[in-house]
Amino acid sequence: MNTLASYVVEFIGSVIFMYVIITTGSAIPIGVTLAGLIYFAGGISGGAFNPAVTLMLFLKKKINATSFVIYLILQFLAAYLAYIFSGMKL
Repeated sequence: MNTLASYVVEFIGSVIFMYVIITTGSAIPIGVTLAGLIYFAGGISGGAFNPAVTLMLFLKKKINATSFVIYLILQFLAAYLAYIFSGMKL
């Protein structure tokens, strides 16, 4: 799972997931979004979309160290981009 496609899918999925979290803050839309992302993109990227899940996958040796670092960087950048898209102010 260390192809360019998996990294792109993980980034886009993380942006969508974080955007829904930021803008709705409600469990139902967040759960539905996560389920949809895992269904449609999980086979490509593994469907982590969350640094805690990425850490678990790394500790269980489901992803290698390179993918772990790249996924974390992409997930944090995705969260920042979702924050910008949301128009939320600090």
